[in-house]
Amino acid sequence: FVHAGGGLIGLGDPTAYQANGRFFQLADVFGIDKEVGYSQSTNKYFTQVTDEHFILKDVTEPIDFGESKANLYAISEATQILEYSNDEVHMAVNDFGRGRAFYMAGMPYSFQNTRILQRAISYVMGKEAEFYRYIAEDIRLEVIAYPESKRFCVINNSLEEVISVVYDGSGKKHTVKLASAKMKWLED
Repeated sequence: FVHAGGGLIGLGDPTAYQANGRFFQLADVFGIDKEVGYSQSTNKYFTQVTDEHFILKDVTEPIDFGESKANLYAISEATQILEYSNDEVHMAVNDFGRGRAFYMAGMPYSFQNTRILQRAISYVMGKEAEFYRYIAEDIRLEVIAYPESKRFCVINNSLEEVISVVYDGSGKKHTVKLASAKMKWLED
């Protein structure tokens, strides 16, 4: 599926099953695997972090991986490591054939993690150019699209008033002001 151009997102221990010399059975797709003691004598050479990436564009504070996973390492220099700390990978992307995969060691709910997931979905689909459609610049706002009726709804998920630019289905900007926990309908 991924090799043919699809996208795959993995959180925590995706495809985890110790067999065939791998812990993640799709390690070649995700570009990472977990050290479980069988390859400790082998140096983990691939630790270079990608400084800027589409998925990380809205990250403004340390990423919360929740309970996370330990002992993860990149299996190839082609793996783009997005977060590396404590000598292990916590976030990475990998091209596989014509497709892409995204991995994150843990993802508790937060406004920032929600945006990371939105960007990861666009990235693995190869639709980065379409990201600014039905989206708000402020990560506390959520946009729900109803393209058939040419309308969309903007919801303030925070407990604070938010003023933000919101993009409609064609990428046109609208400025909205929403009180805490309020929503507003807009025409597309």
